Amino acid sequence: MAKVKMMNVTVFALRRERKPLLEHLQRLGVVDISRSKEEDPENGFVRPDTESAARSFLRSAEAADQAIKVLEPYCKKKKGLLESFSGRRIITDEQYRDITERSADIMSLCHDALNASQEINSNAAEKVRLKARVSSLLPWQKLDVSEQFQGTASTSAFIGSLPTSLDEKQLYETVAAAAPDVDFYVETVSRSENQTCIFLLCPKSDKSEMESALRTLKFQRPPQATSKVPSQKLREVEERLSALDQRDCDLKAGLEKLAGSIEDMQSVADYFTARAEKYRAIGSFDHSKNTFIIKGYIPEESADCLKSDIENNYTAAVVIEEADPDKAPVALKNNKFTAPAASLTELYSMPGKDDIDPTPIMSFFYYLFFGMMLSDAGYGLLLFLGTLFIIKKCHPEKPMEMTMRLFMYCGISTMLWGALFGSFFGDIIWVVSRTYFGKELPKWPFDPMANATALFVLSLALGLVMIMSGLTVKLINTIRHGRVAEAIFETGSWLVILSGLAVLAVGFGLSVPVLKTIGGVTAIFGALMVVGNGVRLKGPAGLITGLGGLYDVTGYMGDLMSFSRLMALGLTTAAMGQVFNLLGSMFGKGVFGVITLIIIFTAGHLLSFALNALGSYVHTLRLQYVELFSKFYEGGGHKFMPFAHNGKYTRFKEDNKQ
Repeated sequence: MAKVKMMNVTVFALRRERKPLLEHLQRLGVVDISRSKEEDPENGFVRPDTESAARSFLRSAEAADQAIKVLEPYCKKKKGLLESFSGRRIITDEQYRDITERSADIMSLCHDALNASQEINSNAAEKVRLKARVSSLLPWQKLDVSEQFQGTASTSAFIGSLPTSLDEKQLYETVAAAAPDVDFYVETVSRSENQTCIFLLCPKSDKSEMESALRTLKFQRPPQATSKVPSQKLREVEERLSALDQRDCDLKAGLEKLAGSIEDMQSVADYFTARAEKYRAIGSFDHSKNTFIIKGYIPEESADCLKSDIENNYTAAVVIEEADPDKAPVALKNNKFTAPAASLTELYSMPGKDDIDPTPIMSFFYYLFFGMMLSDAGYGLLLFLGTLFIIKKCHPEKPMEMTMRLFMYCGISTMLWGALFGSFFGDIIWVVSRTYFGKELPKWPFDPMANATALFVLSLALGLVMIMSGLTVKLINTIRHGRVAEAIFETGSWLVILSGLAVLAVGFGLSVPVLKTIGGVTAIFGALMVVGNGVRLKGPAGLITGLGGLYDVTGYMGDLMSFSRLMALGLTTAAMGQVFNLLGSMFGKGVFGVITLIIIFTAGHLLSFALNALGSYVHTLRLQYVELFSKFYEGGGHKFMPFAHNGKYTRFKEDNKQ
């Protein structure tokens, strides 16, 4: 339960063995390669520019990713909810070699999928345009001349629409009123609620006058007039739409067929991603004409094994040395109980060079407080059984397994707190007994709703224990680094003060005079240590500074009050459960009442479980980060990131070993 000791590793190898050696290292996944851009040309070493090749491989990986997204809707086999917990698909060495050999053919299939998708999208845009054209041609389909028809040698033709709905009589009257001195012939081609499409003839000599008259009537010619008869053009457009529909069907059938190769595409996407990562790593190696050098970090426990493995299989020399703790990356090692909470530590920050791994102490309080906040044995049982089922049934990858174990332990804690509070899906046992059997069960010894004050005191007491635990860790860590006086006067003093105040509070609560005396004396002694620390650092002038330091007690009191959320969320869970149970039992013990209870009970408690579990997760995390870590933890370390096969879709079988 500590930070893993890191070693410097340097590999000297022949350039001709670079490819198999790097692939071997990538498979092992135990070396965090240094990516410094410094080179030493004076000693004959240079660093090749591999960024262009890496980008090329990434483009191939991205193309494969896009093809996968295109094909996913066409997959007949959909990934279920439980399968999603299993993580990446496992591949063997033989399968990986096969993908390597077929990568060009698979990428060709990816491009086929992308081209088909692009054509479908292009066809969709064209169909929108064609459908709009159909809409514009439909009003003119009875016109037996072209929309561009201008008239005969002696007549002028006007083909267009008026922005109102007019019958034959109204049309003649409207045009006649606008052009009283012109002889004309007009007929209605089509009519709708907001327009009338017309065909009008007049003598050629009256063309100008008729144009002016129609302009006053807001006459508009067809926007896309063609030299073809509208009915003929309409048939052509509809035939094109039909052809596009058929083409889309053919393309989608092709995509359905290509979807059978989606696993190969996933594998090739990871293959090119791995190649890109490998080439970027190569760009950080020193190269001479015949050799190259790999520098990085490796956990001490893996160093000897790597050295023998590389030197026995390649023409290479491996040098293992002590690493500078200021520069080395950080990896954490914990037992089965504490390891699930390591992700929470990483979410905050990896330990710095002077930090200890906070995961062990943090994990204990996280499980404890989560359970107290959720505090329902029924919810805890659901959480425990659900996560245990996923672990045993789905065999998830390590990160997902750790997350499931985190909530499994939280579920156990929740069951214990629920048993203490007498809460099993709220008070459903008492409600069912009272409503359907007419029996009033005895009250539970500790009901949080009836003993809110006691729950509040318990919350503060647990908070005080966590704060003092954090200060104790700081005390030990400071002494470990040789700063004994600082540990005693700056950290130990507040441990003394808080201990004294705790004893004093107990003395007042129980009315025990001796406890009051012991607590008061202890707190005063701690206060004198704080004041004395100011004098220690600055001489007599530090007296004022020391007295001012006592003001920090307000900060500790504020931290302590933050733990009232343990009580608040615990009561919220209990109250919500009781409300849903009460609502469900309001309809009595008949058949309808039973059905109503089942429906309200199920829906209500699922909602309560989801909301309160989320609240417990967030608020418990907040207590760890703000109230615990602030006492002893600085963070700032960078995580150990080994050179490995970090596939998005696939993993090697060895990766699944626990």
